[in-house]
Amino acid sequence: MKKTFAAKSWLVFCLIAIIEMFSFFGYYFPQFNEAAFFIIIAVVIVAACEDLALGVGVLLAELFLGSKGYLFHLDVCGFQISWRIALWAVVMAIWAFKAIKRRLQDQEELVTADQHDFLKPYLLLLFFVIIGAVNGLVRGHSLNNWFLDLNGWIYFTLIFPLYEIFIKKDKAINWQRLKVLFYAAMYFLCLKTILVFLLLKYGQGDFALDIYRWVRTSGVGEVTITDTEFYRTFFQSQIFIIAVLIIDFFSYISAIAQKKISLARLSRYYFNFILFTGVILISLSRSFWFGLGLAMLTALVLILIREGKKIFWHSTSFIVISTLAAIGLVALLAWTAPQDFLMRTNINKNEPAVASRWALLAKIGEEIKEAPILGQGFGATITYLSKDPRVNGEYTTYAFEWGWLDVWLKLGLLGLLTYLFIFVQNIYAGLKSKDYMANAVAITLLALGLVNIFSPYVNHPLGIGLLLLGALAIVTKQKIR
Repeated sequence: MKKTFAAKSWLVFCLIAIIEMFSFFGYYFPQFNEAAFFIIIAVVIVAACEDLALGVGVLLAELFLGSKGYLFHLDVCGFQISWRIALWAVVMAIWAFKAIKRRLQDQEELVTADQHDFLKPYLLLLFFVIIGAVNGLVRGHSLNNWFLDLNGWIYFTLIFPLYEIFIKKDKAINWQRLKVLFYAAMYFLCLKTILVFLLLKYGQGDFALDIYRWVRTSGVGEVTITDTEFYRTFFQSQIFIIAVLIIDFFSYISAIAQKKISLARLSRYYFNFILFTGVILISLSRSFWFGLGLAMLTALVLILIREGKKIFWHSTSFIVISTLAAIGLVALLAWTAPQDFLMRTNINKNEPAVASRWALLAKIGEEIKEAPILGQGFGATITYLSKDPRVNGEYTTYAFEWGWLDVWLKLGLLGLLTYLFIFVQNIYAGLKSKDYMANAVAITLLALGLVNIFSPYVNHPLGIGLLLLGALAIVTKQKIR
């Protein structure tokens, strides 16, 4: 079983590497990028028609790695269609066709009673999303801003094909497939982060510059150099590194509690935790550090209550040792003193990123007061004084760093409370479970909600995808119990 899992993971890892290489090659030759776009979409259509789970697998792989979703794109009349949108359209269209066909031929219900109960809060949130869409149009917001602000929310419609795949049909094998895909994607994301970091830190000439430009133009992430000459390598999709880190940590706790851990297995847990933590450190994302830190503290409290002091101290020492090793690893890779990147934890109000966030906070509070209950709808903008070196002046945007306040401004207080209810409901269900993986998912969703305080994720396909997979994993565990 373990050999099969490893073999499949390596195969998926290699396929992912090939796709990423195609994207980088497409940076040099735009025609190749568009040709690859059509070929990949065509292959996904054929595969999804045969087995919808295969189409969903490609869609999720793109989500785990693609950040903004533009590894491949198609230019149509000056408008870029990302392969993320194309994959979503393909999966939703094939799911709808198959569902309607089953309804007509087999009289199968489109929505079962169990599914209806599960969907209730999400349908209520959809109601407020529709109000936000209409509200934005009525208020006359820019159509371009309105569309760009709204389009991420359409990922909530994936709840239907995801439910079918992971709850209704062949759920055991599909969860196993997801595990193979997820770990392969996370290992590759770690490798990509470290390679980009090293190439830009030590690389010379046009190739290093092309790597930087590809990262920026493909929307994979951002690379910036700090005052201490540390190359901050931040990919938005690293939010999933937090997820796999927490899941692997609870897998370690489960093995310790059941006394089913060998030296080889223990070494693998330490390797994973050090690697994943190192990548989070390289990101220099204070939002990630904040969300992960509080989530892990919550996990330790849960372990103390459930398992007692012995397992608690095992867990604490595991985290401390692994984190110190990860700090040492990053310092070695950067050939710098740890304080040169850990100084990021010191919050200076005059720092451009911090000053800009505080300036935005004051403005967003004023805008929320204008329509606190139903919000101002999608496409609402705010103008504030940004100290970002790329702007350094007045800046107008529809996308805000304060994630939950963004939801409040666009969907109103009722929409915000509905969304928070979905998070609390899933976190509570996961924490009260006696299953370690359900606990891990709950802590992951807690981390996502905390990260979203300072960085927008729950209005983006990355956060929405993570939330839906987490909610379905908790439902699966409840059904098994």
